Amino acid sequence: MAGAALTLAVLYLGPSALVRREGIGPQTTLVQVIDDIAPVFPLLFTIAGMLVFVSTLRTRGVVIAHAVAAGVWMFYGLLILLGAIFLEPPAPVLTGTISIWAAVMHWGMSRAWAEQGVR
Repeated sequence: MAGAALTLAVLYLGPSALVRREGIGPQTTLVQVIDDIAPVFPLLFTIAGMLVFVSTLRTRGVVIAHAVAAGVWMFYGLLILLGAIFLEPPAPVLTGTISIWAAVMHWGMSRAWAEQGVR
């Protein structure tokens, strides 16, 4: 799960063709609006990935790390889905849906670790 976030961070730092859909015209998505302000998403996904990776190795702070990662993935997914609604024609929602499910998996992992008594 940490690898997914870190991979996404690396892809965001690469060529824009890897993460942006071209041909929308003058319209921009919510993710693009935030990306134009600052490189928020590479930073967020790097933090989330490193927190999950380090906390899993140390078996300390795992619940909090997965909660942070869930928040990052949910934020990203909701921006994609909400942005898709406002585009004409609507943008694909596959990535947003995957991101929401990644958030749900992180939330589930935080609950599973907590039940095992690992904080």
